[in-house]
Amino acid sequence: HRDLHSFPTRRSSDLLNSVSAAVGLSQLRQLDDFTVARRRLCAGYVQRLSDLPAVRLPAMDFTAAAPFIFWIRVPAPDRDALRGKLGAAGIATGLHFRPMHEFSSFATTRRGPLAVAETAAAELVTLPLFVGMSDDELDRVCDAIRGYFSAKGSE
Repeated sequence: HRDLHSFPTRRSSDLLNSVSAAVGLSQLRQLDDFTVARRRLCAGYVQRLSDLPAVRLPAMDFTAAAPFIFWIRVPAPDRDALRGKLGAAGIATGLHFRPMHEFSSFATTRRGPLAVAETAAAELVTLPLFVGMSDDELDRVCDAIRGYFSAKGSE
């Protein structure tokens, strides 16, 4: 089992092969369209979830960003249960933030309490965000989040 949060020295297998490079170049030509689509989806999440007190959203309007993920912060005790509810509904989520001091490469560099980073890591959930995601799919994700907090009485 390889530690996905360590940074070994570069290996030849880390380089793109020709097919992967060709796909990357093709996608690069579509970058502007991809960025517009992702910005629209991020704004849609903000619009649909901004009235939920238990959900903290990124403090930005996404007009100057090229987002590759969309995250929300929820109370730490709710994070795994929310992810479980979404997963049971067929909605994939992720955990895309881990404090640097938890990476094996930085394990010995901690110089004091890192409560803000640890709290953020315990609260962050990454929601689906992909080019081609429809408004119906966006609504489905947001409705499931709303349903979770409504059932808890914390909507």
